Amino acid sequence: MRKLLFLSNSPLSSKGGIQSYRKYLIDFLIEKYEIHFFSRGKEIKKISNLKTFSIDSQHQIPKIFNIFIFFIKIIINKYDYIIINHVNYSIFAIFLKILLKKNIILLVYGIDVINLSLTNKIAIRYFDLIISHSNHTKTNLLKNFNSFNKYIACIGGPYEFKKSHNIPKTNNNYLVISSVTRLSKADKYKNIDKVMSALSIVKENKVKFIYNIVGNGDYSNYLKKLAKKYKIEKNIIFHGWISDDRKNKILSETDYYILPSDGEGFGLSFIEAANYGSTVIGSITDGSREALLYGKLGFLVDPNQPNLSQIIADIIIKNKRLKVNKKILFENFEYEKFKSKIRYALNKLNNRKVLICKFDSQKNRVQSINNVSHGLADILFWKTDKMPVFLSQNSKENTIQNLISKYIVTPYKFLISNFINYKTAIFTDQALAIYKYFYYRKKIIFCHDVINNLIIKKIIKTSFKLKKKFIYKINLNAIKDLNIIYSSKSTKRYLDILDNKKKNKLFCLYPIYHLLSEKIIFEKNIFSNFKKNNKINFLIITSNSWYKRDDQIEKIINYLSNEKFFFNIISLNKTDIISNLEKYKNTKVFYSP
Repeated sequence: MRKLLFLSNSPLSSKGGIQSYRKYLIDFLIEKYEIHFFSRGKEIKKISNLKTFSIDSQHQIPKIFNIFIFFIKIIINKYDYIIINHVNYSIFAIFLKILLKKNIILLVYGIDVINLSLTNKIAIRYFDLIISHSNHTKTNLLKNFNSFNKYIACIGGPYEFKKSHNIPKTNNNYLVISSVTRLSKADKYKNIDKVMSALSIVKENKVKFIYNIVGNGDYSNYLKKLAKKYKIEKNIIFHGWISDDRKNKILSETDYYILPSDGEGFGLSFIEAANYGSTVIGSITDGSREALLYGKLGFLVDPNQPNLSQIIADIIIKNKRLKVNKKILFENFEYEKFKSKIRYALNKLNNRKVLICKFDSQKNRVQSINNVSHGLADILFWKTDKMPVFLSQNSKENTIQNLISKYIVTPYKFLISNFINYKTAIFTDQALAIYKYFYYRKKIIFCHDVINNLIIKKIIKTSFKLKKKFIYKINLNAIKDLNIIYSSKSTKRYLDILDNKKKNKLFCLYPIYHLLSEKIIFEKNIFSNFKKNNKINFLIITSNSWYKRDDQIEKIINYLSNEKFFFNIISLNKTDIISNLEKYKNTKVFYSP
């Protein structure tokens, strides 16, 4: 049987959202691998195909010697994969990669990736793949870097739907409200204090309720005092940590599950509560919006709103309910789907790589350009046999440094990349086309509406005493010799003005916001198959911050609207223009601030 090293920051017996995610992962991996599970603290329970080791206390010797023995064991064993379950252990990746030269995977969760140390930033670059359980966590991780060349796969969930949870309540004389969470001072962002404030308003309105708080920590004493202050201490039960059976019994009787956090990485408890039929209230600012499918599975509130307590109270007082569509819940978070994604990600590691050139995250530019590169990477990862790798053009505030970075450092990166296993390079913007002179394999460029006017004006901006026309002409010449995927008819018009009328242009409906077909299949010519089953599904990600041109969406839906076209719209802001789109047939709108 193949072997896998699993390095964790806590033993299997520990509880919490991260530990639940880890449990589902190990349950799948144990079917095919002999797992060597290294963690702090000793394990009592023995599981077949899983051998547990303590990093610092396996033997009755000083901790430093235990760690030394830990490394010896790792070197002796020939592992097929190495998985590190917490970013704080990423430092081990440096040594493991150098010593073993094996594929190493990092799992990242929630607030742990915010403000990483310099050591962790260096170590994370040694991983072959990073798996995040939400896009929110992925975004927080990327904020630590000016440029990051590794692909981050988002694999949310899962939840194991063992049985139907439609258990009738035993008492209908009062509302049952629940929250399941750690109660440590570090978890203040869970906003249990704000829930209590809301419940004080509920009580003032003569609504009978019981509030179950499942969890424990050093913050619980403060919350108990707060309950007395709000005069709701008789309505609250502090359960502490309880068995899964008792927790499930509580959830089966829960009317409202509330956790308006402002830092949740994902939140399996939201899925669990929704499955039991609870009306869930989560946050629109963190990963819980993904667990609640942007409002499909529960109410989303802004935890930073001054009147948050009143908003939550109004939902309860007016007895607003949201009936969960179990089919949607199952399709998005079933355990089998999670297993297939993990299996796919593991098999993907040795695949041929595609280089994606993008701007760095610090440049003052239209933000959508960077989203394009990550959107392309997601499609390449999940829908093709290729593994995406990023290469960034770095920009500096100092003019001289900026020129050196753009025209010496970045070209050098491309020259080196010719000798690595990247057979194709994709430039995510026409302003990057100049680097095609330093890459000698297959090259493709995306041209966007977002900056197509800059083609006519001047793409390269610098205050350094250098003739802009010279660089401008080089850039335009670079565009002409590339395979081009252009975004709209207006972009095509601008390209034609540049006399770029070669046959290497492929049309893709791709306006100012991101309009990508969910059925795109990347083959030899990238957009070679645009249809499947005679239906075209479009994903639109938009924001009124981008030149305030969301009004174009309605025109395009009107123009294309028929039985073959389906639109899913994720809007970063809720505006009247976007809300108006909800009336259209075959169009679904979700809000993701």
